[in-house]
Amino acid sequence: MTGAPLPHGTLLAQDVLEAGGQPFETWTAALPYRRGVVIWARNTSPDTVVITQVQVTHCLNIGAGCGVTHLNVALNPGDSGRTITIRPRLWDDRYVYQLSWQWTIAERPSP
Repeated sequence: MTGAPLPHGTLLAQDVLEAGGQPFETWTAALPYRRGVVIWARNTSPDTVVITQVQVTHCLNIGAGCGVTHLNVALNPGDSGRTITIRPRLWDDRYVYQLSWQWTIAERPSP
């Protein structure tokens, strides 16, 4: 690793990966008129992270159904970005889903 030293206690994305966690946090933003949600992600690590895949499971009333969506969402440290939009099949009915993510650490440029 090159560059300035990181503050004591800083977890690198690689450390999080090895611990089985993820170096980003996610949240949902509701679309108007119960038309679904947008899932956002924020990189909480000091490394650039690329979210490569989201898997939607345990679906109930999901318009696109369960399955895998391939992504290429690169997030620099501290950046946020939209990842996926989930819409219900029937607007007025309840909808349920679970998400799991795949991601990688972007390679650092050579000095």
